[in-house]
Amino acid sequence: MKIRLFFILLLLTMIFSCDRGGALLSKLNELQKKEKWQIVFSSGGTTLYSFVFKGDEKEIYFNKGNFIGDPSLSGDGKIIVFSTMKIVEKDSDVMTINSDGTGVQKLFSYPSVKGTSLSPAGKMIAFWGDYDEVKKIKNLYLYNIKENKIKLVQKDATYSETAFAPSWSPDSKQLVYASLDGYITTVNIEKLSCKKLIKGDAPSWSPDGKTIIYREGISYFRVLPDNKTTEYYIEGHRYYSIDPKGENKKFIFDGKSHFWEFAGDAYAPVVWSPDSRYILFYKPYDSLIKGPNRSKIYVMDVEQRKQIFIKKQSGIPSFSWGK
Repeated sequence: MKIRLFFILLLLTMIFSCDRGGALLSKLNELQKKEKWQIVFSSGGTTLYSFVFKGDEKEIYFNKGNFIGDPSLSGDGKIIVFSTMKIVEKDSDVMTINSDGTGVQKLFSYPSVKGTSLSPAGKMIAFWGDYDEVKKIKNLYLYNIKENKIKLVQKDATYSETAFAPSWSPDSKQLVYASLDGYITTVNIEKLSCKKLIKGDAPSWSPDGKTIIYREGISYFRVLPDNKTTEYYIEGHRYYSIDPKGENKKFIFDGKSHFWEFAGDAYAPVVWSPDSRYILFYKPYDSLIKGPNRSKIYVMDVEQRKQIFIKKQSGIPSFSWGK
């Protein structure tokens, strides 16, 4: 009798959980239509896609023979900035395209570009460039769109494996990123002054400016004492929030994945909704059984801490969310 009652309660819990998840998914789907949210992503291949909560992704742009890097939407969701890199070349092209797939154009070229990030004001693009083959290190740069000029912000700024797209403050005056010493670091764009907040990586600044969500647990190449060789360093992954001063730390979610043979766990910064209410993220899964680099996409209501599964996705997606 007790066993039967246990299973009945378990079944009811699963049903109600599914209902709540389904309700949130339907709400997000309606909000995406009403608010005209644009969500775009690439998966490390040659295609740029649009993302919807209910339904299949739609191809925006295909670039034969070129890998497409992290896309970044403008604040109004009309323009996408992204990088491309040929398989046999080190130089990258940084491109813009309208979110409907029209008007593609090249802005500039630079060696080994990664993590392009368009400022909310739409005037600057932050990106990682250059690459030290031995130390696995990249430099942080800014590109002024109007002046067509590139400025070095920070030399030897981060490890290549933690070179996620720098995240802008909503006033476009600061960037947050994971610095070479493993700290969540902000940099003042005008003064080029840095402030270390807390140990971690993969930071993402909310559009309302109040919160930075980051990951504790580092995944990067580190240089060994001989200063010649490197090793891949992995530690547990849990996501927390802090305010822009580095205070008021709160646990958000556990990024651990059940099945993953390399690096494990949620493996990128979360992506904020334009209203700062939701975050979008992925976890790799079953990469040995289901095929290489497959992912599960999740959304969380940050205030209520409700996390729901959205859909499966091949590849390792890099998202951007605009309105």
